[in-house]
Amino acid sequence: ADIPCVNAVYNYVRDIVLHKSIPLDFFQFERISDVMLRCHKFILLEDADYAFELRFNIFLQCAETFIHNHQSHFISLCLSGGFVHDHWAINETCNNRRHHRYQRVNADVVQYKGLQRGGIEHQQRSIHRKGCIYFLDRDALHTVCTPQSSLYRKLMRSVSSCCDLEANIKHQIMSQDAVTFVVRSKQRKPYKTTIVSGDFVDPQSTENAGGKTELSRTEKIETIKLLFRTMAN
Repeated sequence: ADIPCVNAVYNYVRDIVLHKSIPLDFFQFERISDVMLRCHKFILLEDADYAFELRFNIFLQCAETFIHNHQSHFISLCLSGGFVHDHWAINETCNNRRHHRYQRVNADVVQYKGLQRGGIEHQQRSIHRKGCIYFLDRDALHTVCTPQSSLYRKLMRSVSSCCDLEANIKHQIMSQDAVTFVVRSKQRKPYKTTIVSGDFVDPQSTENAGGKTELSRTEKIETIKLLFRTMAN
């Protein structure tokens, strides 16, 4: 999918939400730990090995604590609010450096894979705010957070190359929340996702970071109302 395509898909979905009466079961709803509410819809393609998934991510704290990748490539369009987006990589040429690696088996189970060779290095920082769009490869390691989060303060201490952005970030991201529209491919065979950390963390903590729960009917209605307000602006 390219950027014009994503904008066209968003405008199509926006028209449905704003101008048509849709049943609650049109979308699937879930809460991802304390990080976000998700409203999504699968679009199956005939005679294909994959489908497309349309997602509205409503960040509650906008702080995914662990450096991680995703099952599929995706494009994200920010509809409101914003967050700081960091890219990371493992430098395996550093024989004297190590990192802890975890692999997500499913939404509820994470396996600790032990101490691995290579150090975690920061690659790039950007601000994802209203109107911005980015593509993320499924192999890319990243984090998202806001200046209000403890993760942001921790990362700022470890990433000296980002000091030139510091003065602008807080002026451009004034709220703790963000709403994004995501288009991603959905593979029939799930791609294994990885979590990495410089320090050892309890695998139970990483499991909780991605745990999913269903929303109540009232929460679903409130989520649709929030999306309506966001799209109407």
